[in-house]
Amino acid sequence: MQKVLIGLLVVVVIGGAVWFLSSSSGPGPEQVVEEFFALVKAGDFQTAWDDYLSDAGKVGSSLEEFKTVFGVFGLLGDLIVGDAVINGDVATVNISVAGSGLETFPLPLVKEGGKWKVGKGA
Repeated sequence: MQKVLIGLLVVVVIGGAVWFLSSSSGPGPEQVVEEFFALVKAGDFQTAWDDYLSDAGKVGSSLEEFKTVFGVFGLLGDLIVGDAVINGDVATVNISVAGSGLETFPLPLVKEGGKWKVGKGA
């Protein structure tokens, strides 16, 4: 009886560890969006491009074009990041700029290599 209880305990502990490790695969889409725009606002376009932009988001563009398009966010106020809507390996996060009067717009994300990246998938 004691062996059965110990065996059951081992199975529960291992199962819990596997669940925890599989469910904590890095920051969620909202945090990725916040980190991405923090880098952009700080002028660290290279890291934003390399680490946070999806491969498909880089196709047909260059780092210089990325700086031009996203550089305007460095001039704007605080970003309001909404909740993510996740559908498998794609997500959408609604963002807006506090006090700007601009509309909220959906920002697509895709999971690449187990990490959320800003931009659409391939």
